[in-house]
Amino acid sequence: MRARASISQSALTHNLSVVKQLTSGAKVVSMIKANAYGHHLDYIHPLIDGSDMLA
Repeated sequence: MRARASISQSALTHNLSVVKQLTSGAKVVSMIKANAYGHHLDYIHPLIDGSDMLA
């Protein structure tokens, strides 16, 4: 059996929004490691476009 991960677009964008609200003006850095662990950077990147920086 292979492991499977599902990424909720709405949850990811909501969580980023909440982090930005809670940090009140601090810069938010989103880190994407190893092609988003196989979930494809081109799928994940637009979801975290509200970040101040990407790493």
